[in-house]
Amino acid sequence: KLEAEIEEIKSNKIFENAFEWRFEFPEVLNDEGDFVGFDVVIGNPPYIRQEELGEFKTHLSSNFKVFTSVGDIFSYFYELSYNVMRENGYFSFINNTFDKTTAGKSLREFAVKNFSFIKYIDFTDVVVFEEATTYPIILIAKKNIHKNNFQFYKYTKTNFNDKEIIQNESNFTTVEQENLNSTVWNFINRFEQNILLKIQAHKSLISQFGRCYRGILTGFNKAFIIDKVTYDELTQDNINKQIIKPIWEGKDLKKWTVIEQIEKWIIFTRRGVEISEYPLIEKYLQKYKEPLTPKINMDENTGRKVGNYKWYEIQDVVDYYRKFELPKIIFPNLQNVNKFAFDETGVYLNAPSVFLPSNDKALLAVLNSKVVWHFLKSICVIRSGGYIEVKPQYFEQIPIPDIDPNMKTELFELTEKIIQAKTNNLQAEIPSLESQIDQLVYQLYNLTEEEIKIVEGN
Repeated sequence: KLEAEIEEIKSNKIFENAFEWRFEFPEVLNDEGDFVGFDVVIGNPPYIRQEELGEFKTHLSSNFKVFTSVGDIFSYFYELSYNVMRENGYFSFINNTFDKTTAGKSLREFAVKNFSFIKYIDFTDVVVFEEATTYPIILIAKKNIHKNNFQFYKYTKTNFNDKEIIQNESNFTTVEQENLNSTVWNFINRFEQNILLKIQAHKSLISQFGRCYRGILTGFNKAFIIDKVTYDELTQDNINKQIIKPIWEGKDLKKWTVIEQIEKWIIFTRRGVEISEYPLIEKYLQKYKEPLTPKINMDENTGRKVGNYKWYEIQDVVDYYRKFELPKIIFPNLQNVNKFAFDETGVYLNAPSVFLPSNDKALLAVLNSKVVWHFLKSICVIRSGGYIEVKPQYFEQIPIPDIDPNMKTELFELTEKIIQAKTNNLQAEIPSLESQIDQLVYQLYNLTEEEIKIVEGN
């Protein structure tokens, strides 16, 4: 009877050319037939963003410890690999970086807890795959809980073509796995770790100056952000000026200052605005009514995201909108050098730019220093071209020392001189003034000469 069943299975078309790994790899089983695990797991998990996982998330949340609703699919390949490996088996993947992302937190915890790192090679600054925007890394590790020192190397655009460079161990930085935490991973040696600890000894920016705020998210900039010609047309009726505000986008924000001339405005139809009171604006927005109408559910392909707002209202609630009109420190989301600027003109900001309500120009000086840039690079997500993503949650973590009145006056005066130099197009004067600020800020953080060299990249 059993033989007949076996023959029936063998002749079943569905099993033709089937691969039964327990027969092909009996080494993964012990003498009792229990699963022991593979010696090596190596691979390149598919690049599928969490938005595309849809209904699979129900299964993933029930079956994986690393589950997070915003996690990319490679996270689950890490855990699955761990489950099919034997103790002290080797693991190596190429996948997108997760060293600082919010979505990668649970995977960072899992990897540090369950793997002993051997090598970590970072390709995030270079274009590896021309057909896709990726930020790849290669991790080589062993399945055990012992925390080793491991070797780290980061490729740059200048040396990416030198494939032999990673054959030389002296090109690697030795990193202590014990120093990797779930908040962010910094691949630095003990000396550099001590510099960060010295910087982090001070109180956070948010605890001293309060929270920062994101710029306005309209959901459809094409309709709400207008040029000079449209502004002139709509403000023929003076009442419209009440809800049309000057606005800057991220590209308008520079270090210390912004572009001088306003070139864009936002139709700021916040929640509660009665559009019938502004007939010219209503007529203008009517031509965008279809894409402005909020979706009823997430499966729709047209309209702005689901929300409790009217078709002519901007998507954000922005209940803090009055704060735009206060003196403020403003900055773009992406930066390749400190780009913190001061504004007291009341101009609004477009998301993802950010602002901190403050008129403290001594604080502005500290924010534009090399020390703060060094700190931000250690916690922010790094994007293509060496840009870092200065999100509010990272900005608010910046440690700010107590500044005595004399030092505050010096920093304020230097900041004023830089702003004046930029306003008068005296660019040649600025490097010297910035260097003076850096020297004062090094004193504030009590850095030694050797530590200053590291901060300055020497």
